[in-house]
Amino acid sequence: MTFVDSSPDNIDSHKPLIRVVDLVTSFGDTTILQGITLDVFPGETMVVMGGSGCGKTTLLRHMIGTLHPDEGHVELFGKDLAGLSRARLNALRRRFGVLYQSGALFSSMTVGQNVALPLEEHTHLSRAAIEAKVVEKLAKVGMTDAIDLMPAELSGGMRKRAGLARAIAMDPEILFYDEPSAGLDPVMAAQITQMIRDLDRELGVTSVVVTHDMTLAFRVADRMAVMASGRMLKIGPASEFAAIRDSAVPPPDEASAMIHHFLRGQPVTGSPGAGIHFPGTVPGASTGPGRRTPS
Repeated sequence: MTFVDSSPDNIDSHKPLIRVVDLVTSFGDTTILQGITLDVFPGETMVVMGGSGCGKTTLLRHMIGTLHPDEGHVELFGKDLAGLSRARLNALRRRFGVLYQSGALFSSMTVGQNVALPLEEHTHLSRAAIEAKVVEKLAKVGMTDAIDLMPAELSGGMRKRAGLARAIAMDPEILFYDEPSAGLDPVMAAQITQMIRDLDRELGVTSVVVTHDMTLAFRVADRMAVMASGRMLKIGPASEFAAIRDSAVPPPDEASAMIHHFLRGQPVTGSPGAGIHFPGTVPGASTGPGRRTPS
């Protein structure tokens, strides 16, 4: 039996669209996420940062339902992902798009065919309507001239843009980005950053951006979350993190001092497991949506 998703839920801008509650995940004997809690509100761009191996991509995989936690839970649109059947989870996934780090294009398909795939699989649109949608989405990322090219013919930046066109093909309510500027030269990284901002504005989507690119982070973020060793150091408005970064002297508390060093690209001394205190309530975790200052 084919499950047909109901109409989108009425969205309350004061309630989280994404809720991560007390998430614990281990691979073998290694604990990757240690009690992560995070709310993401409708219309905001949440940037999740941290050094390599801190668990930020694992957190994203939980948000999109490809991993299941050992403890805690993840809610999207008010629904606990762990309690959904495969059919209902797949229906929910049609409401969000993902830009994977590599672009994740199918190598045997043209750019146009890659973008068309979710429309062919999940809608009843005519061939002409799908082709029009593909051109529309490729135009948003400046890739209409590449519609007939194969992924092997594309540069790294072009693969990212084609992947982004596919991510927005279904007009999603949420966009997830996994290291969108990774492997790109500064010019192309700046273009991807601008595209994220433009899509936020044009589509009115909620975005979760996992990155270690400081320039991108501060350009797109409404709020930020910084992780270290599987724990959450701080969640708050981007302006708070800018103040920590720009302070001439590291803040007195250890977690903020670690963030200060991280944001300034300096070596971080200590670790969350040695001398860093993590209170039960993370600062800013549920303070409501933020909005960046237009620039």
